[in-house]
Amino acid sequence: MAKINIKKNVPVKSLAGRPKKYPFDKMGVGDSFIVESENYSPLTTAKAWAERHKNKWKFKGSKEGSSLTIWRVK
Repeated sequence: MAKINIKKNVPVKSLAGRPKKYPFDKMGVGDSFIVESENYSPLTTAKAWAERHKNKWKFKGSKEGSSLTIWRVK
């Protein structure tokens, strides 16, 4: 049988996956943030995030130049 070394006091790695790119989970209704984006990809990400959370959240976006503002409206 192979020898197995036991390590003690090793911190558990986070199982949350990759870090969140946008702060959707921290937003209250009426909160917004601005992101530099040439397209509406962040808004698409927000809407997909809302769908995964059973549409209890709703987001709107507005593009001005190369900036996109995203609001939580529900």
